[in-house]
Amino acid sequence: MKKFFLIAILFTLSIAMAGCGGGTGSSSQPSGVNGGTPSVIQLLPIQTIAQTNSSISLKAKVLDGNGNLLPSVPVTFTNLSTVGSLSSTTANTDRNGIATVSLFSSTSGFSTVQSEVNTGAGMVRDKRTVFFSNFDLTVPSPTPAPAPVLTLDVDGNNNGIFNEPSDFILFETPEDNEVIVRATLTTGDIPIPGSLITFGSDTEEGTFPLGDTVLTDVNGQASVLVKVDPVVLRNFNTVLNITAMSDDGASNLVSLFLDPVLIDTLSVSSDLQTVDSGGTANISALLMTTAGTTAPDGTAVSFMTTTGGVTPFSQTTDGIAKATFTAPTLVPGSFGQQATITASSGGKSDTVKITIVAPPAPTPAPTPTPTPVPALVVTPPNATIPCEGATAIFFVTGGVSPYAVQPAVTTTLVTLDKTNLSANGSFTVKSNACASVPVGNNTVNILVSDSGGTVLTVPVTVTNP
Repeated sequence: MKKFFLIAILFTLSIAMAGCGGGTGSSSQPSGVNGGTPSVIQLLPIQTIAQTNSSISLKAKVLDGNGNLLPSVPVTFTNLSTVGSLSSTTANTDRNGIATVSLFSSTSGFSTVQSEVNTGAGMVRDKRTVFFSNFDLTVPSPTPAPAPVLTLDVDGNNNGIFNEPSDFILFETPEDNEVIVRATLTTGDIPIPGSLITFGSDTEEGTFPLGDTVLTDVNGQASVLVKVDPVVLRNFNTVLNITAMSDDGASNLVSLFLDPVLIDTLSVSSDLQTVDSGGTANISALLMTTAGTTAPDGTAVSFMTTTGGVTPFSQTTDGIAKATFTAPTLVPGSFGQQATITASSGGKSDTVKITIVAPPAPTPAPTPTPTPVPALVVTPPNATIPCEGATAIFFVTGGVSPYAVQPAVTTTLVTLDKTNLSANGSFTVKSNACASVPVGNNTVNILVSDSGGTVLTVPVTVTNP
């Protein structure tokens, strides 16, 4: 008798579940478009409850945007649960636009199957949840005992009021990714305390931070915290089913409706605000989603810079994408520059500025102090010699060589042995024969000049007694 009521409750649940859609390409797509192209897929199980060690037939109907059934379309089937196994993961639609597979299970529990079609421009999909029971599904005796009934309620804003319309919708705002699911176990109108309720999720996005098993209290109630963390970005609504099963054999599920998950904010930063010419800086871009979570790992981020170089693409890890900026090489002593690095992903972008410092101009070599030129000197400064072949030797130093030596005027008094000196040296003045020298003291001036323009006069007196 207890089994009969469980079957009746699960049958009622299956009728409610049969009306739920899922994934992109559901009947929400407007009609009259995409003629001949798969636009809607509807997954319809022949039955939603079966006994273990039996199979449930699943039929996927494929339609175009005008509502026409499409034959010969490949459909992919995926079992999202650990319960049950599919007869095949692919099947083509028949002439009635229906692809058929079966699901077999030797264990009890909920199983969620997803069907999808690749349209070339994206995927359309739908999913359904069925239940395999350990109980005999044959009609029991006409006077069954009351069976346990498990009902589920949802509080999405933690205000203590369950089943408000918005309680079932997540990701409406950032941080809106948690709900309380309350299970109430009764037999007739009598609560069942001390029963273990095991909760589950049909996708990996649904988790139970405080545990997935809870004992019912004196009111027959057990509550669990459900947290939904998106693992991929998506621009369409999805459905997540939370299941519950008691150790008394009662079970139920409730559907949560997930809004699209997009990039909400992107913040870029640099570990350095100033970089030397040719230096590098580490760039980090933090991405947050509209669900209030960090972007899923592997989200692509592009980087651009107005000068220098930067890693063009990177993928997120724990919501952060990293890149390396390399400053250009600037001419020493030139003006500095400023680079603007832009990070972009999912229609969001942000910039960070880095100042690039040029190396200092080289210090000019000091102008050498010229070595002072010593004064032009002729030693001795003058001389007196008798006529008739007497000589006087003069030494030239200083000034700028070479030197020129010559009498100030043409004379027959003396004869010079040299008229040019290439460097410091000496020259000789020799008196001529007395016959050509007037009686008395006769002076002739010898001019000594250097290449710097200095001229010295050396008087030589020739005597003739």
